[in-house]
Amino acid sequence: MKYQIWREGFKAQGESDTAQFLAEIEAIDFPDAVKEYYRHNPSETFNTDRLTDWGMHHYDNEVDARRSFG
Repeated sequence: MKYQIWREGFKAQGESDTAQFLAEIEAIDFPDAVKEYYRHNPSETFNTDRLTDWGMHHYDNEVDARRSFG
């Protein structure tokens, strides 16, 4: 199945950003899709247990990703 991967937005220490569409990945399930994305796009701050990057959560749709900080 193909999964869209969206990362939520943030506001911290005077910085901010809105939700971002990262990719659409073929995978067994959503957690596997996120891990596959980071295998090809490494980030020192990606947490494989929590599926977060810089503490930002990932979602399979835009609506949920924009729920926090747009």
